[in-house]
Amino acid sequence: MIKMILLIFSFMLVLLCGCADKKKSVNRLYDQYLENYQNLSKQKELMLKTVSFIDPLEKENKKEAYYDSACLMITYLRLFIIAEKEGDIQGSEIYFQKARYWFIVNRERENLGKSNDLLYDNYLKFTPESRRKFIMGLDEANLRKR
Repeated sequence: MIKMILLIFSFMLVLLCGCADKKKSVNRLYDQYLENYQNLSKQKELMLKTVSFIDPLEKENKKEAYYDSACLMITYLRLFIIAEKEGDIQGSEIYFQKARYWFIVNRERENLGKSNDLLYDNYLKFTPESRRKFIMGLDEANLRKR
């Protein structure tokens, strides 16, 4: 429920910040979605276009987009570990879910047009234990290089 409120608030903020062209484009895609209400594949195509249009990480430069989302994933994983060490259970869960989101964003880009089975398998393997081990190994390797 809170996520939905934040999403609506974010969307409204974008609309109120003078983004008239973006609003028109998003509304046009939504109108097309409604026109194709019985055509699931067309609806899906239109919603994916909407996401691509709105998401600031859906850049022309796919390497840059991949790098940005990978950095966010790693940063949130580090915040997850820090929150755990501080005993902040709620904070650690929130940071972990944010990291998982960016992980899925990258995997989705890599597997565009492929079955969701692989994406879901990656999602299941993205556990606190596996990611904790990954980040600690990464940080230890980089500390040794210093």
